[in-house]
Amino acid sequence: MSKKNFRPNGMRYCNAWSNRHNTETHLLFYNQQPTKTMQRFLTLSIFAFLFLALVGCDTTDANLDSADADATEDAAESVVIALSEETGGMADQLNDAIAVANGASKTTEGPVEWTYDETRQLWVGTLDMSRTGEGGRTGEIHRVYERQFLDDGTPQQDRDGADTIIFRIIEGSGGFTGPNVTHTLESLTGEWTITDIDTDVLSIVGSYAREGLDEVNRNNVSRTLDHEMTANVDVTVPKDQTARAATGTATGTYHALRTAIRNGQERTTEIDITFTATFDNGEVTIETSGERFFGNLRLGVLVR
Repeated sequence: MSKKNFRPNGMRYCNAWSNRHNTETHLLFYNQQPTKTMQRFLTLSIFAFLFLALVGCDTTDANLDSADADATEDAAESVVIALSEETGGMADQLNDAIAVANGASKTTEGPVEWTYDETRQLWVGTLDMSRTGEGGRTGEIHRVYERQFLDDGTPQQDRDGADTIIFRIIEGSGGFTGPNVTHTLESLTGEWTITDIDTDVLSIVGSYAREGLDEVNRNNVSRTLDHEMTANVDVTVPKDQTARAATGTATGTYHALRTAIRNGQERTTEIDITFTATFDNGEVTIETSGERFFGNLRLGVLVR
């Protein structure tokens, strides 16, 4: 045997052991590889979940930021609700006042029970009724009114011979439900002086105040406006028509605590505005904070 091909038995054993050891080592690390892959996958999954959660929060915040930017529009919509006819707003009470000026003891939609108070020399009327309108609109109305007929400032029991009517809103409550809007009336007062009652066009001047809660859903954001509104009213209206035919203005102030809610997140802000509402043949224009909004005086909605 040549020296070149000679290998001791120990050398062959060591080489065999070394080859087997390398193979076993390779198999060991290969068997461990899925575990590390799973660890990487779980780590990436956690980061992905956190990223999506943060993105979701950012999206919600962005929507609430957008809703905050619409705060003035929300206030204008709430004012339109407070002024309109089918929502039980000011135009609805104007209809009752017009009916009194026309010598009627009924409103346009339901009877008022009037009782004469001899001591105070005026009539007290109560109105309780329900209303159903188009598009599933519903309303509940409770009103207490006073009417007093004056002849040159002197109270009298009958309308005949009177030149002025004092129409007071003593109290009011109820609510309205319509598409994407729910309104709850909590307080209502007002006092109007009606003149030119023997002409074709009535003049109505006075004060108006109400408090309530509006819930408005728009652009996937729910808004609640716990508000109070006061206004000075100066309008004219043809005697044989409804408040939708009125022309004139209501100028006032509006304050609300507004809460916007989306995906369980909420944000509360305060709104304080002054406004001028201009009435013209069934339309109402709200001007506030340098912006102008248009509303439907019958339905109580903004025209967008």
